[in-house]
Amino acid sequence: MSIKTKSVISSRFIYLGPNLTRFGLQKYAVYIGGLPLNQAQGAFDKYSLLNLLFVPVAKMAETEAAINTEGTPQYRAYQQIFERSE
Repeated sequence: MSIKTKSVISSRFIYLGPNLTRFGLQKYAVYIGGLPLNQAQGAFDKYSLLNLLFVPVAKMAETEAAINTEGTPQYRAYQQIFERSE
């Protein structure tokens, strides 16, 4: 695998939070090259823990386990968004 290929793979992030259609965020959407800051700036402003639910694709399973484990930062982030989403 070339260096260029490795950098593209490592810059793929997946969103694991609840759907936030108002901000264009859909669960399991993959973003290449970084987070969708321009697209979803309003969501980042409204939900202080949102960034915890964007993870490298390679950490998807680990993060989903954390989302389902009460008391973890990822659990709190998911709950914050779920409870406050419109």
